[in-house]
Parts: sequence; structure tokens; C-alpha cells
Amino acid sequence: MVAPPPLAGPPPPRAPDAPIAVDLYDARALADYGEAPAKWWMTPLYAWRVLTRRPAVRRMLAGCKDELARAQARVEDSLVAFAERVRPVVERNPAHARALADVYTAEEILRSRDTALAAEMDAHRGRLALIDARIAAAETDLMTAEDVERKIADELARVMAVRERAEAKMRRAEIEIRNANAVLETCAGGGASGGAGGSAGSGGGAR
Repeated sequence: MVAPPPLAGPPPPRAPDAPIAVDLYDARALADYGEAPAKWWMTPLYAWRVLTRRPAVRRMLAGCKDELARAQARVEDSLVAFAERVRPVVERNPAHARALADVYTAEEILRSRDTALAAEMDAHRGRLALIDARIAAAETDLMTAEDVERKIADELARVMAVRERAEAKMRRAEIEIRNANAVLETCAGGGASGGAGGSAGSGGGAR
């Protein structure tokens, strides 16, 4: 019985800083800058053509990047689906036991990490719930304090109004008292003058 060939993994991903092979003719066709000027006096027109084409080229580049990201996601999904379909067949073949042992080890590591992350996430949610409860209590206390502050401000305004009315009444009373004193002083002065005149008349008659 011929042993099956070893499992071939997916091709290694390209490094982000790795150069990309670019076909010169495809690049020229995509840019559509036209032919390079053969005369110096044709350079401004060529430069204007390049400048006006750059926004369209940038948009095409952004679209290509989006398509590349979608293609990479589809590749990963396809690899996962293929592995799920092939794994039961591979597990029944003893020749691939060593390769699957590495897969099982990686899965156990991932499970343990997922368990730890899930526990940490639960603890984080618990802390967030506690913080939310404290914030809710603080907001309730703040609303109560603001209500008390409004009541105190209203009471203070009422007291100040009563004080102002009392002060106004006191000023009016002082004015009335001064006026009454002035009237009394005037009356007292007139009576004294009348009394003095009567006394003089009596003295003349006696002579």
C-alpha cells in the first residue's frame, strides 16, 4: 500500500513590505497617460494629462484594494470550509496522525486561550456593570441634590422678597415718623409763640 502524500498547507501569506510584481504594459494601459512626449514643448500637455488622470487612478487603486481584501476573506473562508470537509477523511488515515496531532495541539491552545479570554471578558462585563450601577446611583444622588438646590434657591428668593418688603415698610415707617415729629415740632413752636403774646397783653392792662 502506497502511503498518501503529506498534507500541503496553504501558501504562506505575502509580507506587507514585499514588492509586488507589476507588468509594465498593464500599468501603462491602466494609467492611460498616453505616450511620453518626444519633444520638450509637448511636456506641459503630457503633465496636464498625468495630473488629470491621477484622481481616477487613485479611485481604481482603492477599488482594487477593496477587491483584494474581499478575495482574501473568500480564500480564508474557502480554506476553512475545505478543512472542515476533508478533516473527517484525514482523521481516519493513520498516516496523517502526526500532522493532525499538531492541529489538535493548536486547537487545545486556542480553546484554552478562548476560555481565558471569555473569563476575562465576563469579569470585564462584571466590572462594567458595577461601574454602571455606581454611575446610576451617582446620577440619582445628583438629581436629588439638584432638586434640593432648586428648593433652597426658591426658598431663598422668597425670603429675600419678604426681607425687601419689610425693609420697604420700615423705610416708609421711618419717613412717617419723621413727618410726624416735624408736625409736632411745628405745633409746639406755634403754641409757645401764642402763649408769649398773651402774657405781654396782660401786663399792659395792669399799668
